[in-house]
Amino acid sequence: MACSRASSSATSAVRLWRRRSVHLKEFPMGVIRGCLLTTALALTFGVTTAAAQERGGFFFGIGAGYGSNWISCDRGPTPATCDSTTQANGFAGFFKIGGHLSETFSLAFESNGWFGSVESADLWQSNFSGVAYYYPGGGNLMLRGGLGMATAQFSFPQPGPSLVTSKTGFGVTAGVGYDFPIGFVAVLNPVVNLNYGNYGTIITPGGEITGVSTLVLQLAVGVTFQ
Repeated sequence: MACSRASSSATSAVRLWRRRSVHLKEFPMGVIRGCLLTTALALTFGVTTAAAQERGGFFFGIGAGYGSNWISCDRGPTPATCDSTTQANGFAGFFKIGGHLSETFSLAFESNGWFGSVESADLWQSNFSGVAYYYPGGGNLMLRGGLGMATAQFSFPQPGPSLVTSKTGFGVTAGVGYDFPIGFVAVLNPVVNLNYGNYGTIITPGGEITGVSTLVLQLAVGVTFQ
């Protein structure tokens, strides 16, 4: 009977992890192409409608939007656990604080978060990064990239209290955005970001899953004050 319960738990974990999953070779490039095309059109339009933003001193900003999260792994309780990548959609947001070093270069601390349901489990994912911003030619187009740590908290339902697993790992972030001045001290920032985190091993109701990582495509709009 114990073996039967263990097998049932492992099967449930696999279903929990894999239902609605997509194969790596079926990674939705159409979604990314659409996002990039939309961003390119917005930036092209913005170049002709917005004056270059003057930058200097301290700034902070906050934003919110949509995020699509791809969760992958190396090995799980059964051979089938990690043969595909699980995709889930949810809420995404960010906070940043830093300083402008020049008209073309800025540095900041940035926090990017995502929350959603991965099948019946809840996942809170965050990247905490040191980020560099580059504004080509001192214009309003913004390119960003950074390194830091990533955290993930999985909450798995089970009889009794939920099983909660929290892990911290290595994180990378990159993205593109645009500054639309809306006053002397405020800027509207539509952004498209990619936030990656690698967490190693997590514990599920069915057993250990190794090599867990997340990749969040974040589409958000924020406001920066300086």
